[in-house]
Amino acid sequence: MGIETRLQQHELAVACHQEIDHLRVAVASRDPLPHQQPQIRAQLSNILMSITSQRLVPSIGGGRIAAAEILIATPAVRNIIREGKAHQLEAVIQTGAEFGMQSMDKQLVTLIHEGSITYDEARNFAVDLDELDRLMRG
Repeated sequence: MGIETRLQQHELAVACHQEIDHLRVAVASRDPLPHQQPQIRAQLSNILMSITSQRLVPSIGGGRIAAAEILIATPAVRNIIREGKAHQLEAVIQTGAEFGMQSMDKQLVTLIHEGSITYDEARNFAVDLDELDRLMRG
């Protein structure tokens, strides 16, 4: 795969991540047109396959290393989106490893244990510091 293709894929991934962030806010927000919210949530829940959020964390050896959070659109995830309960998605990610889901905090702990990043850097990128600390304790 050439560098141009990789750059295009990266640009597409960044654009998708930004759009997902906008959708996450829109689903959770109180829209001035509340009558459209159920329709928007239903459409999103039907078309969504997965969401991957990636952050580039400074690594111990220099440079950066990718840490990814993965949400898979299981029936439970689709239902949460339809019902407008986006605040429950983090808990589903944390318990959804059997479906291929992975929380950002769990990925950060894995990178710490591999010796790729420091604990202090992980804290800078953690979603939930208490969860990061709980995962570090095992």
